[in-house]
Amino acid sequence: MHRPWRVPGGMPGAIAAAVLPSCFALAAMATAGWTNTLAGVIAALTGPVVYAASARFRAAALPAGPSPSTR
Repeated sequence: MHRPWRVPGGMPGAIAAAVLPSCFALAAMATAGWTNTLAGVIAALTGPVVYAASARFRAAALPAGPSPSTR
């Protein structure tokens, strides 16, 4: 699969790009109290739910044949 961009630093950079924000998010939830943490978790879970629900619309918007190369 063609990927037009790369994360600087290779695999360690990709891990840092995922782990560091996750640590900050966990620290924020740990200090926010239960109500705010629950609201944040519910908000975060809406992403996968909306993604799954919109699969039908995304499939309808895609062209039927193979896509042209972007190179």
